[in-house]
Amino acid sequence: MKGRVLPIVAVLGWSVPAFAQPAPETSASRDRLQMACAPMSLPAAPNQALRVLGGYQRGRLLFGPDEALIVNAGANQGVRQGQEYYVRRVVHDRFTRWTLGYQPISIHTAGRVRIVDVQPDVSVAAVTQACDGVMYGDYLEPFVDPVLPPGASVIGQPDFEHSARIALGDERRQTGAPGSLMVLDQGSDAGLRAGQTLTIYRWSGQPTPMMAYYGPTLRGRGPSVRVGTARVLSVQPRTALIRIESSREAVYVGDFAAVHRPAP
Repeated sequence: MKGRVLPIVAVLGWSVPAFAQPAPETSASRDRLQMACAPMSLPAAPNQALRVLGGYQRGRLLFGPDEALIVNAGANQGVRQGQEYYVRRVVHDRFTRWTLGYQPISIHTAGRVRIVDVQPDVSVAAVTQACDGVMYGDYLEPFVDPVLPPGASVIGQPDFEHSARIALGDERRQTGAPGSLMVLDQGSDAGLRAGQTLTIYRWSGQPTPMMAYYGPTLRGRGPSVRVGTARVLSVQPRTALIRIESSREAVYVGDFAAVHRPAP
């Protein structure tokens, strides 16, 4: 592979085109940017065939906005100039399985790149959006513009009988606060949809009448305490991306989330 990379350096001179100035930021654009950088949980390991191979400097491992990097595929593998990709990596989270009893596949989104030059078996991409540093070995997936949830939240009462649990935060984070994105262990298969409101709660461990007021009594464990609220941003069949909207204290991986559903 090294023999193919060196000619690219000479031909391209590693010039990265200047991209258009971003439009003024709006609430919708901020939400779209946040969703593009969101964590994911997958039911199976992702296809990681398309990867960041490195840069023009030997030993360069980290890349930021407008910097060029080499991708390990080119025209022969279907890569075309102008294509855009998410850059992601699998996060080996050794903590969450002790909380949930199973090991979710945690995916961190590092950013977004655009292909600026293509050779037969390698190509050059420029970082157009950085959620974090793009690293050597990160894998690429075709970019799809995030779809924002409805402007108004879905109203209704919390459905404590069919609660989900918070499965993970981004890159091993075990806590969240207002504005944080986290992932639930239920999705469209369980009736979740974008725009729904959630009540986040946990077992209090101290059964008192005051705490019982804030949430349901968990069978065999006593009353629970309400922690905060969240909103569903997007759904997959078995998971949902949520944003913490308010909280009275830290939200933890493993906390329960009751979906607000309209009355039948």
